[in-house]
Amino acid sequence: MLIVAHRGGNPDDVENSARAFAHGIEAGSDLLECDLQCSASGEIVVYHNTRYFGAPVHHFSTDELRGLIPTLLTFDELLEFLDGIDSGVRLVLDLKTRGTDRALAPYLEGDAQSRRALVTSTFAFSLRRLKRHFPSLRTGLSRGSLLSRIPARLHPLAARTLGRMIAHLMVIEMSLFGLDTAVLNHIIVDARVVEMFHSRGMRVYVWTVDSPERARQLHALGVDYLTTNVPAVIAPMFQEPDQGLPPEWPATLHE
Repeated sequence: MLIVAHRGGNPDDVENSARAFAHGIEAGSDLLECDLQCSASGEIVVYHNTRYFGAPVHHFSTDELRGLIPTLLTFDELLEFLDGIDSGVRLVLDLKTRGTDRALAPYLEGDAQSRRALVTSTFAFSLRRLKRHFPSLRTGLSRGSLLSRIPARLHPLAARTLGRMIAHLMVIEMSLFGLDTAVLNHIIVDARVVEMFHSRGMRVYVWTVDSPERARQLHALGVDYLTTNVPAVIAPMFQEPDQGLPPEWPATLHE
């Protein structure tokens, strides 16, 4: 199971900031997750919320956003920063808005760049466009964000009912669009949901898990990727002593 640092994975610092991403690497994460969308000036910025105090982020230029958010990084700045630390670090690129895929495409040219990334989104057509241009690109369809409001005592019921319904619909959609990774709220993931995707050669990526106990449960189920805000706690649980980052992605998973 690969550990993903959620927005850098540093609860003590600003998410999606340079310091947070540096922490994610130092904590031993296998991948860093970041949120991408476009500013009004056309650059890709690393920021999660699609609105800033009620106004859409894409209505602001990059300079305006930087004045409001001092820690803001453009995608170019993030790549430059990470290359200065570890040029082989792998990324989960979560597309927050429609059309961001078009701005991202030039960055994925060349086999080395496309192999470095897993691109995720709730927008299936954005992922489909990227997959058509970059057949080897790993792409993940994300579902289940609204289920975070479900009380913990109802999580098992949600997995048995909503989780399996969502999984069935995702299998159809992913098969039609040629997508390979199911990106799921961990609340709705159980053994049957994992098997549903693995039996079709699809990977399972869960978010966002900060509980060591829940991380162990998901590892036992065979989940492929686990996103956490606390990689310094979770990553060491699943690493062998002196184990570094593998030089390549696994060639196949459950295929």
